[in-house]
Amino acid sequence: MMKPVSNIRESNRVSDADPVAGLRRAIDAVDDQIVSLLGERNRLTQRILAIKFRRGLPLHAPERERQIVARVQWLAIQQGMGSEFITRVFEVILRQFAKPGD
Repeated sequence: MMKPVSNIRESNRVSDADPVAGLRRAIDAVDDQIVSLLGERNRLTQRILAIKFRRGLPLHAPERERQIVARVQWLAIQQGMGSEFITRVFEVILRQFAKPGD
């Protein structure tokens, strides 16, 4: 279960005594969220794949993948990240979660 945003902000406060340790704890909290969100994304993807399978629809949707990548590239730029990096990340995510039962 993801922590509420207010709790994450609390855990992201950096200690004056050991700022590196505080920042590492904050990174750990973000990593926890990333893994939790990826798990949720996987569960949703598996539900979609099951529906497509039952209805005899193609499992692979290249146009949808292009839309996802374009959207996350824009979001990455808004966050000050490179679109090339996020493209690589989402190519891995899309490839990994496109397999039924994973």
